[in-house]
Amino acid sequence: MNLTWLPEARIEVQEAVEWYEDQRAGLGEELAGELAHVVSLIERFPDAWHPLTKRIRRQRLDRFPYNVVYARAAQEIVVLVFSHQHRHPGYWRKRLKGIP
Repeated sequence: MNLTWLPEARIEVQEAVEWYEDQRAGLGEELAGELAHVVSLIERFPDAWHPLTKRIRRQRLDRFPYNVVYARAAQEIVVLVFSHQHRHPGYWRKRLKGIP
């Protein structure tokens, strides 16, 4: 199954990794490593995580307060957002336009 990222979601990841790296050397890398693990689980088990709608699901990171929100189409997973769990809930919903 093909996994793609919306550009906005990639920017959110980059900003979060940089912020954590500024807090302590190596912490941004730890966030990136946990995210890579979560994304690999999503790729292997796309229907296993918390459904928000019929096609939209959310997987939380364990150590960091972030969610990966993604949409699943027939042969594609689209990561819509990498969001902090306690900031501006639902701000990303406008990204759903144009997602098949």
